[in-house]
Amino acid sequence: MRRIASIIVIAALCLLTFALSLCIGENGLSISQLLNISSLNSDSVEYIIFSELRLPRTLIALSVGALLGASGIIMQTVFRNPLVEPYTLGVSGGALVGVAICISMGLSGILNGNGNMIFALLGSLASIFFIANPFSIGFSKQTSSSHILLSGIVFSFVSSAITTLLLSLSTREQMSSIISWSIGGFEGVSTGVAYSCTTIALVFLALAPFLGNLLNILLLGSVDAHTLGIRTSIFVPVVLAVASCLSAVCVASAGVIAFVGMVVPHFTVALVGQDRRFSLPCSMLIGASILLLCDIVARHIIFPQELPVGVITGLLGGIMFLWINYRKA
Repeated sequence: MRRIASIIVIAALCLLTFALSLCIGENGLSISQLLNISSLNSDSVEYIIFSELRLPRTLIALSVGALLGASGIIMQTVFRNPLVEPYTLGVSGGALVGVAICISMGLSGILNGNGNMIFALLGSLASIFFIANPFSIGFSKQTSSSHILLSGIVFSFVSSAITTLLLSLSTREQMSSIISWSIGGFEGVSTGVAYSCTTIALVFLALAPFLGNLLNILLLGSVDAHTLGIRTSIFVPVVLAVASCLSAVCVASAGVIAFVGMVVPHFTVALVGQDRRFSLPCSMLIGASILLLCDIVARHIIFPQELPVGVITGLLGGIMFLWINYRKA
């Protein structure tokens, strides 16, 4: 009963933050206007603001938060470390290097404008391969999660250095674009990117309970997983590749947004428990809600100017990282 009540509260919070993000702004919409948005004139200021600015931004924040929440809880399940997430593991840094290479080489427009997405995927998969060596790790006792976390942090510094090198070799326009990706934000996101990212998030949300059932087996340990027919030497790399791809989609869509994948699973497990059939989809809903709230704060805290949402998540997540590390010490 407690779990069902928590799930209802989480879903209601997600809907509430979604509505708040659509309504709050310089030209705010009332709830009645939001409910009757289809009746507005398509040439009216309110409709244009809603359809071309506020809705795409809300959808991209919602979907990126959901995908980061899913990626974080998957990685924490595999490595059994509460500090692991796409940012601390270096996956986001690898994806950013991929995007920076794509921009500096002028390849963003290839394959119908999907160049950034392709290079981000390649960068994230390369990073997880070099950091965790997933095709040989399985649940090897020789490789600890702390070692992998340290490798990820080191790789993040290397990625930052490579990105800085690419910045120094880029034109002013390319430099501006790379910097905007590196700090993360939703300003000026296109409707196409927003709808594509939302579609990916919805599909993964539908599949989450099935993947969560398999993740539950990983929580039992390698011996029990093998007993139940799960070959961790194959399943673990596949799961890590999926989590890395989700992170890459986020970087390619909105830039690097740190620590969401680390913070969200802690709230989720506290509310609905360890069962990944419930905690994985709920982590997506909580991630969406938290990132929407951070975006609302970023839009209004120094109004009329705007902070990149990555600044807000970085501050909150950094504090959370220190707190979790202190509790583990």
